[in-house]
Amino acid sequence: MSDHNIDDFESALKDQLEAFKDKQVYEREIATKYISKPAGSRSVTKPPVAKPVKRKPTKSSVGQTQKGLRVKLAVRKKQISLDEEFIHESRSISRLDAQLEAERAARAAGYPIVGYVIDIESM
Repeated sequence: MSDHNIDDFESALKDQLEAFKDKQVYEREIATKYISKPAGSRSVTKPPVAKPVKRKPTKSSVGQTQKGLRVKLAVRKKQISLDEEFIHESRSISRLDAQLEAERAARAAGYPIVGYVIDIESM
């Protein structure tokens, strides 16, 4: 009786192994078909890249000293790239609000990874 159960188990295991191999072959065929297609036939879209906004000086900021905070963040576009410095000038006098505003601006400028705050200084 125990031989019968072992034979059933062995045959079921072989069936599952064959099904797994067939699935791998099918996926490999699909991948090679996709790779062998010309580049123009694939529809690959890149996300839009936000450009930094250049601000024109306003009448109020030309003759007066600005109040607010300048936040410097270490940001990255990819997980394994080097840190870049991102500077954001906030009109807020709250350090926390200025930091959050700078992080939002960095993400909007195309830097999805904000590492840490380098410096927060008054303007």
